[in-house]
Amino acid sequence: MATPASPNFLPFTDAVEQLQDDEANNIELIVASMARVNRRVFDKHRHGQRDAHAKSHGILRGELVVHDNLPDHLRQGVFAEPRRYDVIARLSTAPGDLQNDKVPSPRGLALKLLGVDGPRLVSGGPAGDGARTQDFLLVNHPVIPFGHVKAYLQMQEILERHGDVPDIALRLLGGLAQGASKALSALGIENPTVDAIGAPDHHLLGETFHSMAALRFGNFIAKISAAPLSDNVRALTGKEVEHGDSESALRDLVVA
Repeated sequence: MATPASPNFLPFTDAVEQLQDDEANNIELIVASMARVNRRVFDKHRHGQRDAHAKSHGILRGELVVHDNLPDHLRQGVFAEPRRYDVIARLSTAPGDLQNDKVPSPRGLALKLLGVDGPRLVSGGPAGDGARTQDFLLVNHPVIPFGHVKAYLQMQEILERHGDVPDIALRLLGGLAQGASKALSALGIENPTVDAIGAPDHHLLGETFHSMAALRFGNFIAKISAAPLSDNVRALTGKEVEHGDSESALRDLVVA
């Protein structure tokens, strides 16, 4: 068993999870609201969409390299042994509808590792197909917006009520959210992390992506991030997007 080299590394125990008041019921209400929104999006497009991160900006193939000199506390799970994994990556935007890229919204990076050994978390259904994969779902914001399940439910209910708002109104809301928490407080959302809603409109490939939530990481608890490394990609960090007349400028930039 790996041991932490510093008391700053938090070991995993069942005691770390602290349930909030009425958490299970609030989760059921969130899931039900998401399902209603998803059905409405299907009726709009007459085509099934994901209930989150519906719009893709690029599907990429790459490789994840686990180095042989990692410290013990990092050698957990798929990172336990030095090896290489083929990876499929998907770049996306958070909403469950196909919006104009001008609408401020968190962006996502999903990684699917191929050829992963060991038991899978979910059995049966698609997970019973013998696939050997592991997914990492990342967003370009370091923490979960709104902080807790009750506030998340409040935002989900607002999104459901205003699902047919034109893009221009959504852009206005996003602009207000950039440092203007009072605008969202007026909508009844308590203590939101507003920066995630009105995220700066920067080049997608220069972003740093985060797990946001803390994850079970072998014997420890960790948060995971993916950051630009190559000089040509790091040069895109913070670069403003020029949309022009395109509704899919992010896809165009990824292709370029």
